[in-house]
Amino acid sequence: ELDYNPLLVHCFEGLAETEHPFVFVARQAVKELLESEGAYEKTIPVLSQLIPHIRTCLMSKSKEIFDAGLESITQLSNLLGPSFNDCLGVLLLPMNKRIFDRASKEKIMDILQKLEENGGRPALLIIKSKVPTYQAMNG
Repeated sequence: ELDYNPLLVHCFEGLAETEHPFVFVARQAVKELLESEGAYEKTIPVLSQLIPHIRTCLMSKSKEIFDAGLESITQLSNLLGPSFNDCLGVLLLPMNKRIFDRASKEKIMDILQKLEENGGRPALLIIKSKVPTYQAMNG
């Protein structure tokens, strides 16, 4: 029985790494921890500690680090569903700043749709308030 505090927090901190093998280790560990049995119950208590590390990734000038932040949002949304909605506001602002960046736009739009799908109507309302150009999946 593995405790996710501080392990998952340190792995999320490592998403901003740029050197091998740290890049691989952090991203693989995040993926495996979030996909493991009991991950939901273990992630909820540390969720607020993960958000600053995701924001750091989303504000990075490095496309690789930015993409790692986006991937972590998808992974958390898939795991936590509507429980992740409370975190969306602070994560959507740095994403919205890059929504017109050609290299990131499609990926960001895909993630916004995934957030809407996993978080339901409450997530859609949050997304629309932070990303006014977003078009809902169902019209």
